[in-house]
Amino acid sequence: QLTRYSMRLYLLTSNHSVDYDEYQGFVIAASDLTEARGLADQGAVRNQKGDFLDKDSTTCRFLGDAGYGIERGILSSDFNAG
Repeated sequence: QLTRYSMRLYLLTSNHSVDYDEYQGFVIAASDLTEARGLADQGAVRNQKGDFLDKDSTTCRFLGDAGYGIERGILSSDFNAG
């Protein structure tokens, strides 16, 4: 089992053009890909709910292991403000 000191970093990005007030993507610290998708979905706006869980709508890329002390959650987001 991973601890909060051994999270993995994932980049989740939308595979389609985003509109105003939508997220293009997230950098997530999570124990695995499934958890990363779930955390991104929790952070998404209402009209994007479910998109970050769908492998056809988004891409999830493993970036590497997180450094000491990085805790589970959304570390950064790319929001297209309108």
